[in-house]
Amino acid sequence: MIISDYRNTNDLDIYFEMYNWICKHNTYDNFVNGRVKCLFEPRVYGHGYIGVGKYNYLEHKDIYSRWTHMLERCYDKKYHVEKPTYKDCIVCQDWHNFQHFAKWYEDNYYDIDNEVICLDKDLFGNGKTKIYSPQTCCFLPMKINSVISSTNNKKKLINVADEYKGRIPNYIYQRLIHNANE
Repeated sequence: MIISDYRNTNDLDIYFEMYNWICKHNTYDNFVNGRVKCLFEPRVYGHGYIGVGKYNYLEHKDIYSRWTHMLERCYDKKYHVEKPTYKDCIVCQDWHNFQHFAKWYEDNYYDIDNEVICLDKDLFGNGKTKIYSPQTCCFLPMKINSVISSTNNKKKLINVADEYKGRIPNYIYQRLIHNANE
């Protein structure tokens, strides 16, 4: 990093050449002491970065927690020891940027009273994909998520889908029925 514009000791811009990004209006003290962080540097499990936008980890704690846990499942070797089924999973390039994941999250998340809602990559990935992406992911109640990942029982999948009909988005319900009828 280098100082790209110096107005005074309490107002300078710092350029991160590797990411072609300028951190504006910082202080010389922060620069000298290494407290200026590039928002495009992959600091979360070596892949995730915050990016520039309205989403931050303080105001969007639940979204940030889901994002970091998704990255952990895919890229943390210690996690793979405990849960080896995630060893070959990856997160699409676009979702390495927290801003992009958070926007998708806000557009797709829904609540059901007294239900835990899980981020799922299997329903639209046909259980075969190991990629977290906007095309393969959706939110599912934990009960549905458990049935998808623990059984090939099509009748059980239809029963649980019917139990949630009208409480989950219709496109998810339709996909559950489609997968059960394959």
